[in-house]
Amino acid sequence: MAELNARLNAARDEYQHAMSAQREAFELKRGLAANNPDGSMAIQNANFRVELASMKFRQALRDLVTALAHRAEEGRFQLPSVAE
Repeated sequence: MAELNARLNAARDEYQHAMSAQREAFELKRGLAANNPDGSMAIQNANFRVELASMKFRQALRDLVTALAHRAEEGRFQLPSVAE
């Protein structure tokens, strides 16, 4: 379970970095001349990176939820008790 949680955290971090890079690409494009292809290429690359990171994050989340569901079905999953 710890490995799945670590994979989810790593995928989340990758997604957040990709989103940050996408924002930077949009800022770059705004600062360039309209006919400069570097801005469009930067946005295309950033969008691809966001999509890939998003797919990895969704898969890692799916894997963790599936593992938790299997544990719950087997009776090995308990929510932590809440102190009253």
